[in-house]
Amino acid sequence: MPLIKTDLVVLGSGLSASIVYTHAFNKNLNTVVIDPNPRTNYPLIIEELDLGGLGKRIGISKLPILTSNCEVCTDKTSCICYNVQVNTLKSGDYLKKVVAYENPEEYQLPWPLYWYNNRTLCYNTLYSLFKSSSVLSPQHMIANVRVIDIERKLIVLSNGLRILYNRLVYTWPLDRILYYIKCSSYSCGKIYQLLNALRLRAIGMFILVLISKYRNASREKSIVEFIHATKASRMHTALLIPLDDSVRLLYAITSFSNRYPLLPGIVEKLYSELRKFKILTEFDMVIHEMPITYLYGVLSKLDIALLDELREVLINEYNIELFGRVAEWYEYSLSELLSRKPRLLS
Repeated sequence: MPLIKTDLVVLGSGLSASIVYTHAFNKNLNTVVIDPNPRTNYPLIIEELDLGGLGKRIGISKLPILTSNCEVCTDKTSCICYNVQVNTLKSGDYLKKVVAYENPEEYQLPWPLYWYNNRTLCYNTLYSLFKSSSVLSPQHMIANVRVIDIERKLIVLSNGLRILYNRLVYTWPLDRILYYIKCSSYSCGKIYQLLNALRLRAIGMFILVLISKYRNASREKSIVEFIHATKASRMHTALLIPLDDSVRLLYAITSFSNRYPLLPGIVEKLYSELRKFKILTEFDMVIHEMPITYLYGVLSKLDIALLDELREVLINEYNIELFGRVAEWYEYSLSELLSRKPRLLS
């Protein structure tokens, strides 16, 4: 089978992976990025759209990632900071609904609560960041990982290709790492023990992303966050973001878990609720729809000491670093994540 040798392997092609290979590019490291998704122009989190008839292309975050740190917003033409208005449709235990009626004490602070607690938010920060770094073009392997032999530092891909690496940065979800790694029972015992002790759990979010041309042109320049905190609706949060005077971006969000599963026909259900609460009106002509199922919407709390011990075992014994929100199982803010640098690249 073909064998590739490289300085660095990055598993993933999202925001965290992009930060890693930006640092690798600056250090002139030979880097291979592995991800089964074939889209490589921008990380998986970005959807670049040609808004037919409007004469413009825009980058849309598939997930509603906003920041209160306007310093992150370097490209003022595509990254805009807004005042935030909160519209409470129905009062209740909002946090409990966001965590799909699990115990909120067992979970880290979810994104919607972060938005709710801030009165200024910046949007499109990711698109402006990645557009400015689009010159970076690491070798991208579009394939699934069959196995990672962490003792031999060897990755075998589903297409049969083998990759021998010196350093590996893992940005995929931490609860999936045991599906990939292979080593002797003695070597892996500590890793298995620590991962089992962490008891990782997550709440999923289903997000309906809509772009509409608003026929009743408005100069409103605020993000409106709609809150519904009871079981009378499935949607708990809707974010309405004005992209310009006539184009609006809308995220409608519901949470789910094993005990509170998604309803059949959830897209139609969310459309119905958006119209019921007049968030989507007769003046909106929907020109793009993008349903997203994200399994890691809210992360469980964990023992930081155990996580630190796992990090040290992986990095000191196997040259593997966990990096990013789901790999480190930690709710970083966007500005915190962008300011971080992988230890293996220091």
